[in-house]
Amino acid sequence: MRNFIRMLNKKVINGVFVGIYTACLLFAVFPPLYFWASGSTATVLWMPFAVSYWVIDALMVSLSLWALYWVESVRGELDESETEAAHGPHAVPAAAVATSGAGAAAMGTTTVSDTLTGVTR
Repeated sequence: MRNFIRMLNKKVINGVFVGIYTACLLFAVFPPLYFWASGSTATVLWMPFAVSYWVIDALMVSLSLWALYWVESVRGELDESETEAAHGPHAVPAAAVATSGAGAAAMGTTTVSDTLTGVTR
């Protein structure tokens, strides 16, 4: 599966996800579709169809965003510099975040601002 995804053209992948997002957008903002659903008395997932209509639309958007992230991860298209900046080797330890100010100086630890400015105590 991963090899198949790696071999696909970027335009094909974008086309698939644009189609999914367009369908979700139409379901969210095109009133006749909702009015059609609101007249239904059927239940889906133990909810009236008019309510589950919105839940299903939100799930479609969420799952497609996750799928796009996964596809880009498989293809190696994620921006690693942003990921490293958020969780990389220079991440501030939790102890430094929990303490601050004079209390931190008395304990011999550094504060977040000290870490960011390069001040050592």
